[in-house]
Formats: sequence, structure tokens, C-alpha cells
Amino acid sequence: MIRLATLNLFNYLAPPGAFYDPHNIYTETQWQQKQAWLSRYIGRLEADIIGFQEVFSPEALQRQMSELGFPHFAAVQAPEVEDAFIHRRPPVALASRFPIDEVAPVVPCNHALAAMGLTGFTFSRSPLRARIRVPGFGPLLIYVVHLKSQRAELLGEEGEGAKDGRWPLWLAPKLSGWLAARQRTAEAALVVADRNRQDLDLPCVVMGDFNDGPDSEALSLFQAAKRAPLPLAAQGLSESVQRNLLQRLALQDAYALALRPMPRPYTHFWGPVGSTLDHLLLSCAFDPAYGQSLGQVDWVTTLDDHLLRNDAEGDKQCSDHAAVMAQISIRC
Repeated sequence: MIRLATLNLFNYLAPPGAFYDPHNIYTETQWQQKQAWLSRYIGRLEADIIGFQEVFSPEALQRQMSELGFPHFAAVQAPEVEDAFIHRRPPVALASRFPIDEVAPVVPCNHALAAMGLTGFTFSRSPLRARIRVPGFGPLLIYVVHLKSQRAELLGEEGEGAKDGRWPLWLAPKLSGWLAARQRTAEAALVVADRNRQDLDLPCVVMGDFNDGPDSEALSLFQAAKRAPLPLAAQGLSESVQRNLLQRLALQDAYALALRPMPRPYTHFWGPVGSTLDHLLLSCAFDPAYGQSLGQVDWVTTLDDHLLRNDAEGDKQCSDHAAVMAQISIRC
């Protein structure tokens, strides 16, 4: 049995660093509260492998996770630092109770970039790809992602297009939101492209903050199409071969695979509005309907107490996201 989880830590940055703004600096007491909350929360999760987002201080997180029984840790990017203390673009990270054999950032595939007509592309935050050796199971391919946020991109120079009449005021925010969605979808497509270049027989999990819902375009890119793509048929592949290939390529949401059906809670709130932004996607190796499956998803949970019933004292400096965790039974 293994447990997989993903959690956005919400500005995990040791003082005296500032996140995004010079005034956003934790006091020493606030930082201790944040670490204490995380330790309690990880203890409740009882996960074996955890993907993290918004990790401004990877070294501090590695020390904390080591103390919590996660001796293996990986981060492949450092945050951007401006004026020696203002931090932006926090990286993702991975903590594991099991050995991490390989780890690397996802590098955009040139063929995929050309197909999408993208030039000068960079990830908003580099996804992490790792291979973990799970005792009694074997190698497991893990991706940790934090796709482009839903915050609108500026239009024109410093967004002035909305002010000087070049864009109607009502249209500018909609178009700038579309730019953010386009970046997010491109990032998802490039993770798919990278995964398709790996060994498709290797069990795979893509986890993280996708900044999009279960029915979004970004999430749909990981899932099988309802019919086989025409290029495959044009290559003379039989229907059964196409079906098998698509099964091996596609990922499914852990909630959809769970043997014990559960309602899907929100993982993030913006004021009173809830959204499901955090996901665990698994390959056919965890689908009992697949003839060569190696495991099954027993259940999935979203640990959201701190979002719904926040404790004024105990939940100080908590995350603004809920963790999503799946328990997987390994088939012998």
C-alpha cells in the first residue's frame, strides 16, 4: 500500500525573505507557526510521497520533511530573487519515504512547441519529473506541477491598452484571462509531451496545483479522447492497437478510479467561491479495468478542515489549499 498526496504550501518562505512584495515577510513567530502547522498537517496525512507547490525555501522544507520521516527530497528550480530578498516564481518540490532514483526539470519538447506555434516559451514554474523506487512495487514515475495561475496577464505595455482606448474596458480583463489560460494549457500539453517520451509501461502519476478544474481544457489533455485520433489510423494501426496505446498514454483522475466513491470537495477558496484546483492523475497501471494493472485506488480524500472550519489558534499561517491524497493497494 502506498499513499500519494499533493499540497500547495502557500508562500513557504523563511524570513527574512519576502514573497512578491517587500512587506510580505514572516516574523520569526509566524514562520514557526507555519512550520508547526505543516508538521501537524503532514502527520494527519500519513502519506508516503508528497508533491509540494509554492516552495520558496526548498532547503528549509527538506530539513522539516526529513524530521517528519521523509529522507528523500527533490527540487529542481530556485525561486527568482529580486533586490536580494523579494522572491517570485516559487518552485515545486517532492518529498518521499522511498528512494528517488532520478529527478529532472521538464524541458519543453521542441516538436511540441513547433506544433503549437510557440516561440520563446518558458514554464511559469518548471514541472518536476522523478523516478521513485517503491518497495514491493518497483519504479514509479512522478510529475509535480504548478500550472500558470488564473491571474490575468497584462495586455499591451504594462497593461495600458485598457486605459488608452485601444481595448474596451470590459474586454481587456477577459482577453488577459485568456492569455493566462493559454499559457496554462500549453504547460499541460508540454507535460503530456514529456510523459509520452518516457517508458509508457512505467506506472505514472501527475500531481499538483493545476489552477484549473476537473473539466478544464488543461486537464482534458491528460485524458483519453472519446475516439482514436485520425493520425493513428492513418499509420495503419489496428483498432485494438490504437485502443491499447491510448490506454497506456491516458491518465485518469484519482477520484474517478477510487473503488470507494466519494464526493469531490473544493481544494481552494477565493472569498466564498470554491474551486477544485489540485489533482492526482494516474496512469492505467492503477485502473482495475486495465488487464495489466499493478494497483488500485482504494480511496481519495481532501483534507480541508482548515478551509471550512478554521481554528483561529491552531491554523495560523496555514495553507490556502487543501491536500488531495489517494491510497493505492498494490496487486501482488
